[in-house]
Amino acid sequence: MLGALSDVGGRDYLAARALDQPVAFMGLIGRVLPLQVTGENGGALVVDFRWADAQPQLERPAIDADEPMSLSFIINEC
Repeated sequence: MLGALSDVGGRDYLAARALDQPVAFMGLIGRVLPLQVTGENGGALVVDFRWADAQPQLERPAIDADEPMSLSFIINEC
């Protein structure tokens, strides 16, 4: 079957069928997608959401509640 698909254009052929025969194409998709998705070794599926441009978190210095804190500001003239 894969050879026949390759003979008629493979991915391009399937993309064309998705456009001109969407019902048949979606029926095919329903047959080839797995019914159940599992994680590694049949375990639970783990979804890890991360931003593409994630920056490592900076370590914050420990705050001593007994130590006075000071804030510094720099004001630029416009």
